[in-house]
Amino acid sequence: MNPLLKVENLSVCYVNEDEIKTAVDQVSFEIRPGEIVGFVGESGCGKSSLMKAIMRILPAPGFIAGGHVYFNGEDILAYSAAQMSALRWREASMVFQSAMNSLNPVMRISDQFHDTMIAHGETNGLERKQKIERLLSMVGLQERWRHAYPHELSGGMRQRVGIALALDFEPQLVVMDEPTTALDVIVQSEILTQIKQLQRDLGFAICFVSHDLPVVSQLCDRVNVFYEGHLVEEATVEDLIRSPQHAHTQDLLRSSTMQPARGR
Repeated sequence: MNPLLKVENLSVCYVNEDEIKTAVDQVSFEIRPGEIVGFVGESGCGKSSLMKAIMRILPAPGFIAGGHVYFNGEDILAYSAAQMSALRWREASMVFQSAMNSLNPVMRISDQFHDTMIAHGETNGLERKQKIERLLSMVGLQERWRHAYPHELSGGMRQRVGIALALDFEPQLVVMDEPTTALDVIVQSEILTQIKQLQRDLGFAICFVSHDLPVVSQLCDRVNVFYEGHLVEEATVEDLIRSPQHAHTQDLLRSSTMQPARGR
């Protein structure tokens, strides 16, 4: 099976005064259609920079310093801004860490859906309304919440809205950048269960970013371990827990009480 997403030697740098610092250093990996792949590592190791570079939403002073990102065989780093705008949300979408920051605080939930749909060519108002009701229901939210503002929702409800927005056009790939980090463990478990069910139902692939290895182990098929901007280990969840190869992976396992096998 050909990869849906293929990243080759991707590097991301930031300009800090007169100094250029590398945040992601020649990272390569693949994700197949329908696969859930985790990206785990401590805060500041480059995970989020990598995902934003893939989606081409990396804010200044960050920039892509080299490499390729192939989506369905096409290098999207060569895409124009218009081509990327057409690809985002329809083919590849993103769920951000804090829905309170990614949602517009002065717009009702329904208006945020309408704006996204109109921007991508959905002009029929009745069809948009019916679709919003269906999307909210899909993530376990009652239809009445579409009239609310983001601050009127709990953190878990806002994350569900973010997931529903990301699934608006049934994309092939959804990037999830620590979508459960700010939630309590009960809501976190509910969101993870829902993500997995939605993925089964709709068949999209997921890049799931987290610093929490137990969370990644619940959801993902494979795991990529990041350390100081480098991809240092890649394995299935089972192999990673049973037989971690890199010292940083072993440290992550110990810090999460998921002890690595002895003698490795």
